[in-house]
Amino acid sequence: MLNIYWNRNRTNRLEPPPWIQHHYEVERTFAQQIRQTEKNSAARRKLLQEAYAQVTEIQMNYPGGFPAETKEAQYLCSIIESIPTKGRKVLEVGCGTGNLAIALAEKGFEIVGLDLDQQRIQRALAKTNLFTNRVTLYMSDIMTVDSNLVPDNSFDIVVNDNVLEHIVPDEADDFIVRCKSKLKPGGWLVTVTPNRFIGPYDVSRHFLPKGTPAQGLHLKEYSFQELIELISRNEFNKIITLPAAASISVKLGCKKGARIWMYKSKLFETILGYVPAGIRGEKIFRLLVSDIILAQK
Repeated sequence: MLNIYWNRNRTNRLEPPPWIQHHYEVERTFAQQIRQTEKNSAARRKLLQEAYAQVTEIQMNYPGGFPAETKEAQYLCSIIESIPTKGRKVLEVGCGTGNLAIALAEKGFEIVGLDLDQQRIQRALAKTNLFTNRVTLYMSDIMTVDSNLVPDNSFDIVVNDNVLEHIVPDEADDFIVRCKSKLKPGGWLVTVTPNRFIGPYDVSRHFLPKGTPAQGLHLKEYSFQELIELISRNEFNKIITLPAAASISVKLGCKKGARIWMYKSKLFETILGYVPAGIRGEKIFRLLVSDIILAQK
């Protein structure tokens, strides 16, 4: 996620450093341009690639600017380990710098990772060098990757961790369908995405009040209800979730999903939705409302 470079108390709005301001302007400009492009067009893909190349360059040039997210990778790895599948072949859509790929490889999984940004892929390749027999990385996205490299019906698990919010909304269903197509029958799609009720979660969180739609490269942040609706209409056989946000669920020792937790998250999201955004506690929200969906093909 792009919200971790600069720590500040959101109730005490400080003047952001110039590089954060620049980062925000770059993301906001690209987001506006991307939304105006035609669905599934080459122009849209080119803009997305340019946007992430520039953002990565900004991140790499400032101390603490590039997110590590190693703890989050460990949390998600432990959840994936708990998924009841016989195989251990994983496709990670939006693999970034390879933290989850490394965590999974250490547990014996075989991983294929995709990412649009060349610099992130290069970092991931350097970091996963010890696992070349288990990790294969491609600079591509799920919509355009060569089917010879990433065949349909060939993965036990497909993961998109904090990726869906970067997809233009008019392509969200296509994105889910494409992820599903890569799964073996009975395979699992794992989707983690920040909740719009406690956003924005991209760089615009440093400038906008809580509850405001993201203006950067989080092109749509979803409520839990919206996420369930998106997954449900694409005809998975089973949809489950965890009792809380992924990292919190793991800390509580709850790694296995269940359908009952969906009703719990829907209920508390509805209740907390009536609480004014400015006083809606993020920690409480994430404890009561999940940010992860597991859907079986």
